[in-house]
Amino acid sequence: KWDAPSHPALQGWGQGYPGWHIECTAMALDRLVPGGLDGAGGAQIDLHSGGEDNIFPHHECEIAQSCAFTGAPGFARHWFHPRFLMVNGKKMSKSKGTFFTPRELIGRVIDGVRIDEPATRLELIKTHYRANADFSLQGLKDSARMVARWRKDAARMQAIRENPHLDAQFHLADGLKHIAGALARDLNISAFIERFNKSLTSSTRMDMIGTIARLADGVSLPTCPMSTSEAIALLNSPQQGIDREWAALHLIDNILGVIFWPTQSSQETSIAVYLPGTEPSDEIETLLAERRDAKKTKDFARSDAIRDQLASMGYAIKDMPGGRVEVGPK
Repeated sequence: KWDAPSHPALQGWGQGYPGWHIECTAMALDRLVPGGLDGAGGAQIDLHSGGEDNIFPHHECEIAQSCAFTGAPGFARHWFHPRFLMVNGKKMSKSKGTFFTPRELIGRVIDGVRIDEPATRLELIKTHYRANADFSLQGLKDSARMVARWRKDAARMQAIRENPHLDAQFHLADGLKHIAGALARDLNISAFIERFNKSLTSSTRMDMIGTIARLADGVSLPTCPMSTSEAIALLNSPQQGIDREWAALHLIDNILGVIFWPTQSSQETSIAVYLPGTEPSDEIETLLAERRDAKKTKDFARSDAIRDQLASMGYAIKDMPGGRVEVGPK
């Protein structure tokens, strides 16, 4: 039990119980209603969210408390209850080990695919909120590849913007209303992404494909999308062509938040390629040199021991063609 808050509007409520969740009601009405608790008579908030496990008793208690206090027909005009996050088909559970932390995932290399923050974000948001999202390493790898494709198309757009003589057309701006329509229907992010992928195609003359790809390799993308207002102004300007496609892509990434993102580059030494999240050091370089020598003399026990030692230090290594080693976070 605990005493009700000291605000005069809540006097007489007496002692509460954990099931009441009076603190959520009081905070919402105090912070989200003009005039706070003093002006909350008949008031409702616009949107309330929470996991599906909050529907009962937490949110039902909030409705009962707020309606009794305000006299309004409801507490919130809209409710948003995402389903549980699953891991490999099972409910996420720390006790059962069916969970991951961002530190374990970001920087990890899965079958040659490096996982970064945008890939992790896309994997978490790409399932419609009314469906259970099933988080898996395969899904994470697929999300990383999808983000890479989007960035490649963004680089092609930028290359065409910088070289107007190139003959290529995208079809994103014309399909923008169709793409955005998915979100207008119950925040259907999965349909939004599907329509985005279908619209993000280009018609390119065959003799231009190699030129555009080569120029795109040298493009530096912005590290964040342009503002929504700036993108809309560009999209609605009389100027047609690639700039409208560029604006449409920025509008979409204002929702996804994965394409225009700061990227880290690898660091290379004579013996190794250090992926983002790792740094060359004398200690690591010495161990890698010892491992290389051990492999040359077929001392595989020593080679494996060094690999295990590096793993215990937080590094995952992978042999590359040409004799060097890829070093990434474990």
